[in-house]
Amino acid sequence: MPILPALGRCGLASLGVVLGSCGDGDPARPTPLATGIEVVNQTSGDPIELDGYTVSVDAAPLRALAVNASVVFPDLEPGDHSVELAGMEPGCTVLGANPRTVHTTGGTATSLFLVRCSAPGTGRIVVQTYTSGDDAARYLVELDGGQFAELGAKDVVTFYAVPAGPVTLTLSGEGTGCNVIAPNPRTVQVRVGEQQFSRFKIYCTE
Repeated sequence: MPILPALGRCGLASLGVVLGSCGDGDPARPTPLATGIEVVNQTSGDPIELDGYTVSVDAAPLRALAVNASVVFPDLEPGDHSVELAGMEPGCTVLGANPRTVHTTGGTATSLFLVRCSAPGTGRIVVQTYTSGDDAARYLVELDGGQFAELGAKDVVTFYAVPAGPVTLTLSGEGTGCNVIAPNPRTVQVRVGEQQFSRFKIYCTE
């Protein structure tokens, strides 16, 4: 008569395989995954936000966040977290919810804050040069408010925080045989919070 394997209190042992489980306690529960939140900002418009921001996540201590940079809050519990960006300069606005809720389930979640800056009472002027023929070396564009910039033969520059109202632009530095094919000087009407475009076309024959 064959001998059956012994029956133990923890289940049936058959052919070397134990069926069932031992012990009276609950099965071990998996450890929750550690999570984190990476907070990123993209700041555009007038360069008036220079010292950066602060970020808070729930009740955690504030962290510094530089302009167009990121910071990570590690070791958070999975679930919903309140994230807030603070420290904006006057004239800078967050596009979207602030504070906002970020849900984490494991790993690192990313939250992007878009910040738009506009100095109160000002706009922007974009100036472009386009030279045909023999290119001149460099030009100088001056605004009657005191701002100026150097440009190449085919170049572009943006003047920020220009007071609203009529602004006169003057291009100089065109070489011998080069002529500006447009009014020079010229007047551009700057509007609050808007961007105006002005192109200088230069034709050189030598």
